Amino acid sequence: MNEEAQDMRARNKRATREAIGAAALRLAVEQGSPLVRVYDIAAEAGVSPRTYNNYFSSREEAICAFQSDRARRMGQALLSRPADEPLAEAVLAAVVEHATAEPDR
Repeated sequence: MNEEAQDMRARNKRATREAIGAAALRLAVEQGSPLVRVYDIAAEAGVSPRTYNNYFSSREEAICAFQSDRARRMGQALLSRPADEPLAEAVLAAVVEHATAEPDR
């Protein structure tokens, strides 16, 4: 598989994960977390329950995916900062980098 195809596949996987996570969070807010079923989340995201299970092992994991993924990206942005940069500057730069990297999120 060439690099371009791999990049597209990674983007599609990320989009699917984000769609499932967004659907889970939306349904949890509307219905209450204990009432949300995997089948409903999958249907709301436009995927099969099997596809849902390829991305998440529980409802709770799917519901928290947005914040978890965001925290992971912020951590990666912070780790990419120069080691000798003062912490306050590094945190601010990482936040700005994260917020402007993909403004559609």
